[in-house]
Amino acid sequence: LAALERENDALKSEIALLKEDMEGAQQLHKEISRLEGEADTAKERQRRAEEETEKYQQEATRERDTRRRVDRHLLENDAKIEALKTEKRDLEVKVAAAEDREDLVKRDLQHEKVWRTEWNEVHNEVRDAVARLYVADPPAVIDERSHQVM
Repeated sequence: LAALERENDALKSEIALLKEDMEGAQQLHKEISRLEGEADTAKERQRRAEEETEKYQQEATRERDTRRRVDRHLLENDAKIEALKTEKRDLEVKVAAAEDREDLVKRDLQHEKVWRTEWNEVHNEVRDAVARLYVADPPAVIDERSHQVM
C-alpha cells in the first residue's frame, strides 16, 4: 500500500508537472499564434511598403524622364536663342550698314542740290550773258556760233 501510495504520489507529481508543461505549451501556443499574427501583419506592412516604394520609384522615374525632356527642350531653346541672337547681331550690322548708306545718299543728295543750285546760277548767268550778247552785237554772236559749228 505504501508502495502504491508512493507510486500514486509520483504519478500525481508527474501529472502536476505534465499540467504545468501543458499550461506552458498552451501559453507557447498562444505566443506562437500572437507572433504568427504579428508576422502576418509585418508581412502585410512590408508588402504595402514595397508597393509604396515601387509607386515612388515609378513616380521618380517619371519625374526624371520629365526633367530630362525639359532639360533637352531647354537646351534646344538655348540653341535657338543663340541662333536668334546671332541673327539679330547680323541684322543689326546690316541695319547699321543701311543707315550708313542712307547717310551717304543724303550727303550725296545734299551735294547734288548744292551743285545743281550752283550750276543753275552759272547757267542763268551764261544765258543772261548770251542774251545780252544777242542784244548788244548780233553779228558777233552769229560769227561765234558759226565758229563753234565748225
